[in-house]
Amino acid sequence: MNKLPKIKFRTDLDQYGFEILLLENLTSSELPTDHNPFQPHRLNFFAVLMLSEGKVNHILDFTNTTIKENESIVISKGQVHSFDKLNVYKGYLILFTEDFLQKNLSKSIIDNISRIYNYHIFGSKYKVDTESYEIFKLLYKEQELKHTNLKTNIVASLLASFLLKLENHNQKEPFKVTFNHQYDLFTTFEKNVELHFTDSRNANFYADMQNITYKHLNEVCKQFSNKSVKEFIDDFIILEAKRQLSSTTLSVKEIAFNCGFDEVTNFQKYFKKITTETPVTFRQKFQ
Repeated sequence: MNKLPKIKFRTDLDQYGFEILLLENLTSSELPTDHNPFQPHRLNFFAVLMLSEGKVNHILDFTNTTIKENESIVISKGQVHSFDKLNVYKGYLILFTEDFLQKNLSKSIIDNISRIYNYHIFGSKYKVDTESYEIFKLLYKEQELKHTNLKTNIVASLLASFLLKLENHNQKEPFKVTFNHQYDLFTTFEKNVELHFTDSRNANFYADMQNITYKHLNEVCKQFSNKSVKEFIDDFIILEAKRQLSSTTLSVKEIAFNCGFDEVTNFQKYFKKITTETPVTFRQKFQ
């Protein structure tokens, strides 16, 4: 059986944890050998794709996202994306690991940066201003230079500057979010769903984990995601099912088990109720 292509960081750069690529090379002359970039694949690191000219239709978690000149999208660790074979990509792709951030940036900066990768709250697309575009070019030039003792610090500082500018955008209307105790409750809920969605789809299960009432958790969830607790859990599970259906030869029964269902018929009914199509019908789109 084939599992969802989970792309790891380049072996020769894994200890470093940062790379910036020219998009025109990635999608033409220097295609990866471990996966097909034009088919859905999951990253185990973070990415920022920035378009310097033209317009492309990039697929992120099965949503067609149109990116224009001087726009970027952030791709979170664990998300599924694919390049559009019919489009010409020109620009940059930044790749970096969580370990790179932990080793080279302060906790306060990491806390701010992590918010832009919370795709349950913020969108993935951002406008890139002139100053931010210059940072991309500086990062690419710095990567090409001979290694020095301060090279990593310079790269980390440039990357932090760019990502903080994106976070600054999120703190402006209409994306403004108050980062307080309520926000902490929501992010804890997110993590609990990610860790335990195969154990339970019951909203009260997650409220009990945080020692708060279902009503309180539901209010918090709606505040930050515009979804009820049940809707959030359902959407999370359906997305995970779609990720596996689109890029694996795992049977529907195996995927049902991976998503916490003991009976495949219950999974099929659940999937169709939410998406209006069967798991098999959805899978056929990617064959």
